[in-house]
Amino acid sequence: MLEEAYTPFHMPVMNKIKEAIDAGKIGKVCEVQANFSAAIKNPNPKGRLYNPALGGGNLLDMGCYPICFAQLFMSVTNLKIKSDVQMGSTGVDIASQILLENDKQQFARLSSSFRDLMPKIGVIAGEKGYIIVDHFSRSDHATIHYLNSKTEEINAGDSEQAWLYEAYDFEQYIDAGKDRGELAMSYTIIKIMDVLRQSWKFKYPNELKIQENN
Repeated sequence: MLEEAYTPFHMPVMNKIKEAIDAGKIGKVCEVQANFSAAIKNPNPKGRLYNPALGGGNLLDMGCYPICFAQLFMSVTNLKIKSDVQMGSTGVDIASQILLENDKQQFARLSSSFRDLMPKIGVIAGEKGYIIVDHFSRSDHATIHYLNSKTEEINAGDSEQAWLYEAYDFEQYIDAGKDRGELAMSYTIIKIMDVLRQSWKFKYPNELKIQENN
């Protein structure tokens, strides 16, 4: 069994957030927002992040996490995918804005970047309120904000133990002989990223070699 280690899938607080949403606390989810960026100082053109031959680029390194977060709280079937991208001097993507829309009238507005610094905040907006998830990629805390201005805290897990949660879940999958759907969700994230890169006309050198050999 192979699965991409998307940390949000395994953080206990995400299950608590899902329970709150399933209980109708914020009503129907209408929109998901997530930002993930880091200002890379003195980028190394031969290093992993900026070298196409090493699978460089912001989408694969950071941009996957906002997509992962969106998939946790909205349907990603029958998606319309739009985006804007900035390419860097080494030929990899360094910043992007992504808009997802499904057939249930739900939106996701996602951004990621190597060039600037933003708080890693996820927002799930519903008809009766919204939930803010601080440092959503490995969060242990979220806050529900209701229309009447009241708030409710959600706490679960420990952000410092993020990798241990991944290892524990994987151990459980082996024992059970199956996962809880994370493998399929990982595959969906990869498909969305492939669509994005295709729209950007961005291919890695090894992909070009495979096409030439075929």
